[in-house]
Amino acid sequence: MPASSRESSAGSHFYGTYRDCGRKFFLKYVLGYRPTRTAKALIFGGVMHEAIAAYYLSMQRDIEATIEFFLRELAGREEEFLKEEDLITSRTLGPAYLKSWHTTWGEYDERIYDVVEVEEPYEIKLGPNEDYIFTVRLDRVMREKATKRYVVFDTKTTGWSLDGTFKSVNAMDQMTSYIWAINKVHPEWNVTDAIPDIIYGRASKVEGRAPSVKCERPGEIYRDSYSQAQFEIGIFGTILEVSQKVDNLDEYPGEMLFPRNGSTCAKFGCEYLDICRTKVDPNRVPVTFDRDPWVEDDLEDLRKIRPLEDQAPF
Repeated sequence: MPASSRESSAGSHFYGTYRDCGRKFFLKYVLGYRPTRTAKALIFGGVMHEAIAAYYLSMQRDIEATIEFFLRELAGREEEFLKEEDLITSRTLGPAYLKSWHTTWGEYDERIYDVVEVEEPYEIKLGPNEDYIFTVRLDRVMREKATKRYVVFDTKTTGWSLDGTFKSVNAMDQMTSYIWAINKVHPEWNVTDAIPDIIYGRASKVEGRAPSVKCERPGEIYRDSYSQAQFEIGIFGTILEVSQKVDNLDEYPGEMLFPRNGSTCAKFGCEYLDICRTKVDPNRVPVTFDRDPWVEDDLEDLRKIRPLEDQAPF
């Protein structure tokens, strides 16, 4: 299964991509195509997560050291940025985000919570024979000092909308997967709640003016035992479906088993749009893409994939 510095290898992003658009899933996870350049939001959000994790893992909780960490990590990913101006903007926004976030929540969290886990990876076995794995990696788990209640926290960065981001997170199942996974590994914690830690900010259009940043936790996301059971049976069904389709790629072309869904890229854009309607050769990597290293072990399987003929047989 694929892996990256942030993304769980067989988790909610992996199967969420399949549900959103089969074609993108096929290009990204079956053929292993990875854009050589990445949109700012993905890099920026990933480095912010890493910086905040470093903050909580440090005994000192030094925000200046955290900002230095952010800038070092950002510099290490300089070549990945799609646009040079996005890198410049990120160098300004990142420190502003972190300072505002620390001012808003640093002392509060120190007083209210004990840190239990930071960036902890979980592997959950599924199925009658436990031969399927679902993975998650949580930003952090905190325990309220007064009530001893365990709560999941997940950092979200956005330039869109605080309210809109909270509604989107509540509607989707990433947080459900976190709560469900924790209860599988630590049933004694009896976790039912997750809190999106949302940092909202935009660069000023006026030269020299500091970015406008807000840090809020608009509400708690609650998932009861039925919601968690619903998620588990649903994700197991998706895993079975994906596995069966991949096993049949030598009989049926990927275009049939993993059809495109343009409504997703119409809403959010897609880094695979330029090759989405292109006939791809599994043995070759398109220009402006790399092959994810994890695919190298599966190249023999890729050669068995049946290509789609120019004229469909229907």
